[in-house]
Amino acid sequence: MFFCASRQHIVNLRHIIRIEESLSDGYLVRLSNGKELEISRRQASELKDLLSL
Repeated sequence: MFFCASRQHIVNLRHIIRIEESLSDGYLVRLSNGKELEISRRQASELKDLLSL
């Protein structure tokens, strides 16, 4: 399953290793390839609902 993290990034949910809250009320997501992506507040809300966090 994929998630549109931003206009630039589509994330495969299977590759998310860690999710942390960021200072901007969004999320910081670490992927299995070592990259980190910042998820906006609006997208964080959708991700939270999708993953039932």
